[in-house]
Amino acid sequence: MADARAMLAQSQADGVMIGRGAYGRPWWPGVIANQLDAGSGIEEPSLHTEMTIVVRHHQEMLENYGAELGNRTARKHIGWTIGRLEERKLLSSQSAALWRQRILTSRDNNHVANSIVQLYGSLEAHEAEAA
Repeated sequence: MADARAMLAQSQADGVMIGRGAYGRPWWPGVIANQLDAGSGIEEPSLHTEMTIVVRHHQEMLENYGAELGNRTARKHIGWTIGRLEERKLLSSQSAALWRQRILTSRDNNHVANSIVQLYGSLEAHEAEAA
């Protein structure tokens, strides 16, 4: 976030390009927009809202590309999302590897969607225990 503000100030540009910063978090452009100009985007989502976005993103890929290609296309996005959860220290490396194995190797789209819900459910449960 500070990078976007600094780049705008330094360059006098009218906007910033996010690019790979949005990998694994498709909500990120909206969060940055909101932080640069309050009310123009969205607040950073809760884990539950993230889960809803990831499940919806998966479903929309299936609708757009069909079940087989949509699943293959969604894998990289879900993989990036798991990586972001690991970066945020919400998943250990070992746990992230297990979730990748479980979700990214499945050809059953219902299993993938249910596993995303279970992944985020486990994070929410862990967050509640820590509080």
